[in-house]
Amino acid sequence: MGRNTIVNLTRLGTVKKSQKMKRVNVSKVGPNTEWAKRVLESQALISVKEVFNLKPKLIKDFIKSLRQFVKKKERGLLYAEGPAQERDSDSSEESEEESGDEDDDLPPLSCLTTYVKKEPIPLFLDPGAAYSIISTELLKSLNINTGELITSIKIKPVSGKVVEIRKRVELPIEFDDGIIIGIPFIVIKECAVPILLGLDTCMRLKSKINYEEETYAINLENKKHTYQLYSKDNVIR
Repeated sequence: MGRNTIVNLTRLGTVKKSQKMKRVNVSKVGPNTEWAKRVLESQALISVKEVFNLKPKLIKDFIKSLRQFVKKKERGLLYAEGPAQERDSDSSEESEEESGDEDDDLPPLSCLTTYVKKEPIPLFLDPGAAYSIISTELLKSLNINTGELITSIKIKPVSGKVVEIRKRVELPIEFDDGIIIGIPFIVIKECAVPILLGLDTCMRLKSKINYEEETYAINLENKKHTYQLYSKDNVIR
């Protein structure tokens, strides 16, 4: 057979058109939360690990069930309203022990050495507080008059009732490097510390707290100023 030869092959019958397969909708089976619940509450002499060794396919189902369980618990915490219910004595003692351990891990309350009218005033830092606060007693000792807020502010201390604030004051706070900044404070009769710097001022000054290096930095007119942080015990003696 030479080159470029065309060969016509005989037909071996007609080719049937392929039939379209019917699409079957398979509903996704959700995780068997009831099974997971039984495993968690089971008192049988078999561990969950042994169950998974016997039926590895149940691992994914179990993980999905746990995720749903966690989501339900989170929703309950987020949307819960009203005061917390009293717990029994055993659970309250455990929670107190746990909170005590957590407090040990927290950094100590930090403060700066600042001055008002050349008077040394330890300025406590609390970015968790929405406003910068000063006590009435400290203002009296400094002989500084207060002004009225345009709109009163309601705050709730960690322990106590809601307090309505009507007084304000702007203090010329002098830092260690001689820079003086006018900082607004709200005035409250009773306060855990005489004066504290809250989130409002920290954001305005673009503050950064470095607990590892024990420094507090602010940004003023595109210039960074860094100050040493001190513990409450080291400043107040």
